[in-house]
Amino acid sequence: MSTEPASSDNLADNFAALRAAEHEAIQARRKEVLGAEASSNPTELNLPQVGLALSGGGVRSATFALGLMRGMAQNREGSSVDPAKRTLASDGLLGRLDYLSTVSGGGYTGGMYGRLVATYGLHCAQGLMARGDSPVLEWLRRNGRYLTPAGSRDIGIAVVTYLRAWLAIHAEFMFACILLGLVVVAPHLWQHSFQVLDPQGWERWHTPWWALSLTLWAALAPGLIAGYWAARDAPDPTATRLMPGWRDALFVLAAACSAYLLLQALQANGAINPVRHSLNWPGAGVLIVISLVAGQLCVMVWMAVTAQPHALKVALLRNWLTRALRWVMLGTLTLTGLGVLDRLSWWVLEEFQTGNQWLWGGVGVGGIVVLALRTLMQPLQQIAAKSENRAREWLPRLLNFGSLLGVLALVTAWLVLLQWFVFAPETFRALRSVPAWMRASMLTAIWLTWVVLTAGNSQMANTSSLHSFYRARLTRAYLAVGNRQRTLDNDVGSRADVTRVVEGDDTRLASYQPELAGGPIHLVNTCLNQTRDDRSGLYNADRKGTAVTATWRGFEIGPRAFVALKPGHDAGTLGRWVAVSGAAASPGAGAYTSRGLALLVYFLGVRLGHWMRAPRERVALRWLSQLAWRAIPKPMMLASEASATFFGVERPWWYLSDGGHFENSGVYPLLKRELGFIILSDAGCDAATSLVTWKIWYARPASISALKSISTAVMKQPACSRWAARN
Repeated sequence: MSTEPASSDNLADNFAALRAAEHEAIQARRKEVLGAEASSNPTELNLPQVGLALSGGGVRSATFALGLMRGMAQNREGSSVDPAKRTLASDGLLGRLDYLSTVSGGGYTGGMYGRLVATYGLHCAQGLMARGDSPVLEWLRRNGRYLTPAGSRDIGIAVVTYLRAWLAIHAEFMFACILLGLVVVAPHLWQHSFQVLDPQGWERWHTPWWALSLTLWAALAPGLIAGYWAARDAPDPTATRLMPGWRDALFVLAAACSAYLLLQALQANGAINPVRHSLNWPGAGVLIVISLVAGQLCVMVWMAVTAQPHALKVALLRNWLTRALRWVMLGTLTLTGLGVLDRLSWWVLEEFQTGNQWLWGGVGVGGIVVLALRTLMQPLQQIAAKSENRAREWLPRLLNFGSLLGVLALVTAWLVLLQWFVFAPETFRALRSVPAWMRASMLTAIWLTWVVLTAGNSQMANTSSLHSFYRARLTRAYLAVGNRQRTLDNDVGSRADVTRVVEGDDTRLASYQPELAGGPIHLVNTCLNQTRDDRSGLYNADRKGTAVTATWRGFEIGPRAFVALKPGHDAGTLGRWVAVSGAAASPGAGAYTSRGLALLVYFLGVRLGHWMRAPRERVALRWLSQLAWRAIPKPMMLASEASATFFGVERPWWYLSDGGHFENSGVYPLLKRELGFIILSDAGCDAATSLVTWKIWYARPASISALKSISTAVMKQPACSRWAARN
């Protein structure tokens, strides 16, 4: 059989076409295993399809999966005298596997085995797995500490890698705060430059943003509320163009006259003067009355001139008015928040300039808290992921509150620096004679330069994370066993050093086809994060993600969708997908996603998720979203991570994370295929039994002989032998 890579050019974008192509590949795989005896033994070709699922669980899962697969490789039927009686399991039960589905840690061993088969063939790969003195096992024993394989010498690499990612994220955040700070100080710059407003009259507001907030609410919210009340039902729901009653018209006229007379009286007394007094309570009262009149009048006119059934008009209008009121409230809260930041940052700056020492102590305590959170990041994630336990429901809420408080402190710190740079007379000697507006213009120019030069760098979101470091170490520790240029035995040389890069350590996903050499079809499972529904855009409160399974043929998405891998699309390498499948620490964590945890992971720089360009853009976005994702993808990606807002397949870029964030056993894609026989190695947790559990899912009576054979192989493992003795 030819081992030239197959092509998926003609594969249709549907799950049925994928299953047909896989069925054909499995038949070809079995013929490759049986060799010349395939035609004389049709029974083996028609046996039920078998899949092995290796669950997540980090190195623990990878280690148990290795022992399980070694036991299967050692359980062999032996060579028969009659070649016609050769079976798929003659050289080991691994030859009986048609599918290998892996998640997270299970993918370490699954990818290692797949590369062995693709490089050396099934017969040789099973021999390497079965032998106790195998160079493969020796390689894994030497390099099992894949993050720090060189011991203390390698810790420095990990530290500088983390610091580089942390600095990159906070540099991006600094420029975001520069933009926010320029908006916050804009009213002060305007007043500082033109001196239009009376400082004494505006002093009681402390910040002009609060006056603008009240103005926005008073001018719009009462009218929207009154308009909602004015949109009343009619006795005849099908009637059109109903004129307002005389009572409604009289009420609007009386309110309008009252507003006019009140405004004239207050102006004559000098009570309303926004330039001198800013917005005071009499002025706010006039705005509220005018808003009430305008809202009632607009609704009455619209109801009278629109030619639609009255019931429909009322429903549409009430819906629009409610949405508009929501936007007004959000705008009011936004302006209020800008005022809080303005006042808080200016107060902190004044405290620093007066020499208060408690603020410096707070900075030191904050640094200690950050270091503690960085150390406890993984345990916090694991506990938050189990928030179904009512005794632990407080932790996600505490993380949310603490993360938001930390972000507020960080934003305030940057705004303090910006206010100091713009307004403080003694900043730098060269800026003593530079006015505030010119200093702000300098910051604006720096921000614009940064955006123009870097916002289009779509790779920055990935290169600023720890994904590349994690992928490199996993690749060289596990997948490099399939590299012929490596020296896997005990010989001394640079090619036996796992810390060095050697060509061929990784392989492109498009060329990773172990089934051509008799191995199983390898399914690598990840989670596509989706906190917003892909059709309605509403909040997804359930799984917050969907399954994505990657092979060289393409990508399975959810229950039945499939996108074939077409020429020109960079699907990356096997190492990338194995690393993404194990990306446990990510702002997007599928069903466990929370905004507080996302902020914590984001600002601590503990990010292993990966952005992938969508193989197909399924839906045309709104023009503004489409422009943003094409012109400035980097800030769009980083904003999605920081806010834990992901749109699944409906964006040009997908955010992928640990497959366990959707389903940690790896059995999901095997159940989709309705296989005749499924083996599940569940090594996710062994706290209850101090033993890694194993499970076999039996589906069809035709598989009973295979069940007995594989059960025998599994029970040879020490862990399972102890389990059998105890049960």
